Amino acid sequence: PSSSPTTSLEPTFTSSPTLICPDDSVLTQLSLTTDNYGVETSWSLSDSNDKRWFHVEEGELEDNTDYSYEKCLPQDTCFLFTIQDSYGDGICCSYGHGSYSILFDEVEVASGGVFEFSATHIIGCESWAPSLSLQPSSSPTASSSSMPSISPMPSSSPTA
Repeated sequence: PSSSPTTSLEPTFTSSPTLICPDDSVLTQLSLTTDNYGVETSWSLSDSNDKRWFHVEEGELEDNTDYSYEKCLPQDTCFLFTIQDSYGDGICCSYGHGSYSILFDEVEVASGGVFEFSATHIIGCESWAPSLSLQPSSSPTASSSSMPSISPMPSSSPTA
């Protein structure tokens, strides 16, 4: 966490990546700015086998603070990023100007801050499922740890 948080709506990556990933992995970076109630925010990044690569629980984040996370993740793997706000007002803009942004292989693949209880993004599999998207949830769910089933789009032309 930085000592002087910013209040901009869009997070920025202020330093170059510190990780150099092997050829079979992709650098993934998350920039997160909490709102006035950072303790209400939690987030996770899991793969299709429910392996958690990142996880921050409710109560671990400070108010109005910038956070940066980075990790080398396996290529050719789908990941589910979920951010939650236990009060149901997201992280922007009722009580502060929180936001998040995810870079996957140096390309922004998800960003936001305006949601109610949660927002979910599928990353890492855009090349074979370009029409797949999930919308933010307006109410809490009983289980947020299950990964949706994802299958490639069928070909429009028959094969022999």
